[in-house]
Formats: sequence, structure tokens, C-alpha cells
Amino acid sequence: FGQLKEGLALAKLAISLNPTNVNLWALLAEAQINNKLFDDALLSIKKGKLINPLFSELYFAEGSIYVVQNKKEEAKKSFTEGLEIQPKNTTALFQYGNIFLMEKNYKKALMEYNKIIEINANFWQAINNKGLIYFEQDNILLAISNFTRAIEIEKNAESMLALGVSLKNTNKQRSILLVKEALQKNPNYVSFK
Repeated sequence: FGQLKEGLALAKLAISLNPTNVNLWALLAEAQINNKLFDDALLSIKKGKLINPLFSELYFAEGSIYVVQNKKEEAKKSFTEGLEIQPKNTTALFQYGNIFLMEKNYKKALMEYNKIIEINANFWQAINNKGLIYFEQDNILLAISNFTRAIEIEKNAESMLALGVSLKNTNKQRSILLVKEALQKNPNYVSFK
């Protein structure tokens, strides 16, 4: 916790020494986001955009804040503007796709995830989320295929748990093993509250 406040203080000091450096405004905004000072971060982003309106990271940071604040339309606008500047930023594309996933706009979410996979075929999170969409659409075979591919890239608890759930009706034994292994990897997926 102390490191977060320290980082914020250092970013503020850097800005006071060089207030026209857009990278420092982005750094300050990141420190403010890390300290959950979202309104302050939005002001820093605004100041950074005045210095350089083509600095895509500011738009992506802004979009991330709006996602946390559940302001999806503002988030989409920020990501759209940032992606116009830097269209192959896979992290931003992923966050943008996730907004559509939250809205259950599966067609648009799949479009964004496919863009990511064209840029980076090993972006397992996008592959996993495609699996989630196919699962929601009752296309279990495509869901299984995507979860399996995600696990081949990164043996992560999220994809393992999703694959286990997808296999419950066709391969119960493997389903149970995958779910157990996923929960051993990350027990936070289950809450007993």
C-alpha cells in the first residue's frame, strides 16, 4: 500500500518538474488509477490529451476507468478513439471486446477477439472469452475447442474450469479432474459466503 502512495508522490513530483511531458501525465494517471483516484486520473488524462491528443495510452487508460465506473458508452468511445491511433493494441482490443461481452453483444465481442488473435495467435484470454461466448450460445463443441486451445497456450485456472464445466455431460471423469485442478490452481473461483 505504501508503494502505491510513493509512486503517486513521485509521479506528482515528476509532473511539477516537467508539466509538458505527456508520458509523465500518463504515468501520473496510472498512479492515480492504482490508488483508485479515478476522478483525479481523468483530469490528468485530460491534461495529457491537451499536450498530445494522439497519445493512445491516455484513451486506453480513460476507457479502463470508465469500465470500472460502469460507464460503458464512455468506455467504448475512449477505446474507439485510442484504437484509431493504435489499432493493433491487443490489450485495448481485449478490454474493448470485454465491454461487448458484458453487454451480451456476442457478435461484436467475437469481432474484437478475432482481431486480437490475428495479431497474436497466442493471446489465450481472447481465445478463452470466445469459448465463453460459444458456451453461452450452447455451441459446446466450439466452446470446448477454444478452452482447450487456451489451455494449450497457458494452463490457467479460468480456462480449465470452463472446459471442465463444458465437458460435464460428455466426459464426467475428465470434467471432475479439470475442475479439481483448476480450483487447486486458483481456489478464489469458489466462495462460501
